[in-house]
Amino acid sequence: MHQICVNNDGSYSCICDIGWMGVICTADINECNNNSLCEINQHCVNSIGSYACECDIGWHGSNCTDDIDECYNASLCNSHQHCINTLGSYYCNCYSGWEGFDCKNDTNECNNENACSLHQRCLNTYGGYRCDCDNGWTGPHCDLDVNECETISPCTRYLTKCVNDPGSYHCECLTGWDGVNCTDDIDECLNTSMCGAHQNCINSLGSFLCHCETGWEGVECSIDIDECANGSACGQNHYCVNTEGGFSCGCDHGWDGDNCTKDVNECSNTSICGPNQHCVNTLGSYICHCDFGWEGFNCSGDIDECANTSMCGPQQHCVNTVGGYRCDCDIGWKGDICDIASIECTNATVCGLRQICSSTNGSLICVESKLVINSTAASTRASDGLRPSNEDPGRNLDGGHMHIVQSFGNKRENSENQQETELNIVLGSVFGTVAFISGFIVALIAYRKCRY
Repeated sequence: MHQICVNNDGSYSCICDIGWMGVICTADINECNNNSLCEINQHCVNSIGSYACECDIGWHGSNCTDDIDECYNASLCNSHQHCINTLGSYYCNCYSGWEGFDCKNDTNECNNENACSLHQRCLNTYGGYRCDCDNGWTGPHCDLDVNECETISPCTRYLTKCVNDPGSYHCECLTGWDGVNCTDDIDECLNTSMCGAHQNCINSLGSFLCHCETGWEGVECSIDIDECANGSACGQNHYCVNTEGGFSCGCDHGWDGDNCTKDVNECSNTSICGPNQHCVNTLGSYICHCDFGWEGFNCSGDIDECANTSMCGPQQHCVNTVGGYRCDCDIGWKGDICDIASIECTNATVCGLRQICSSTNGSLICVESKLVINSTAASTRASDGLRPSNEDPGRNLDGGHMHIVQSFGNKRENSENQQETELNIVLGSVFGTVAFISGFIVALIAYRKCRY
């Protein structure tokens, strides 16, 4: 198989058919390994035991010399592309306005600053662009000026003048207005020097006003307003202090707190009042009252309470002191209310020498006995502690007499007299102790005889 038999002299041989090789001719020969087998515009196609030359893509004909027009098939290229035939092939080219792979990206022609002419503006479109006239221009080539002042009357603000310009216009704005059509109000108050001192600038349409700041008045706002002249500027318990362009409120003396409603206790200051005074707090103030027992300016005058005779009770006498008084018991009385008799004749020393004690209702009397005795009687009674009377030598024992030497009673005297009396009692008691017992009986007998 795949061999040809060739007879030879006395023998034969087997020769492989064209396209085969090997010992027994079973291996196919790839003729296409020889690049020169086929002509131009052809390519070699190996087959079993042979080969063929076929036309390359884009060529046809017996010798593959005829170009195929692929663009005849309209579907070879997609949208935004057009087909261009070439020798043995073709390619798809992007339509104007498209770019990128498969021509799917829109080209922005307006990136080219020269895409449009003078007075025109470029407007990109889908797969293209157009040139529109700039505002203020018209015509096929946008070279004709539009007179806006005649066509649209843009300057509508009162008394605003319109001036046509090449390709445009402008409005001559009145003071206080701005913008293309003079419709923008100028805020003059942005200029901080528009108004003077103590003034606030208030913008208005096309103008402005200068108002006086709070606390100022007058044509130039240079006059300070005295807010304190109005009694209601501050609240209750406040005082008002006028300042330049304003005022301040403080608490009146004696008041405290956020709204001056808290009364200050001035009496917490122990030195706020003077000597002999005590402090009494009042709403918003205080009063210094004289302490008990004091009077007069600055409470420096001591009140003599003892001038009132009813200050003390029975058996008592009043003793004035600095800023007060006391009630002492009269002589002969004691106890909390001086109702207990304190001087009695049972005290042998209460009267002096040759004196007789007589006590009645809290009082006592010391009576001196003066006797006229003969020499016998004198010598007899000398041991009793009595002495002869020198006043009347002619009178005998029966003619003796006596008189009161000291009297202690319910008398209200000053303390000096009381002290003098008490001293006399003490001195008298010293001398009367010895004579009291012996002289009392003799004196009593003599007293009775004198009455008869």
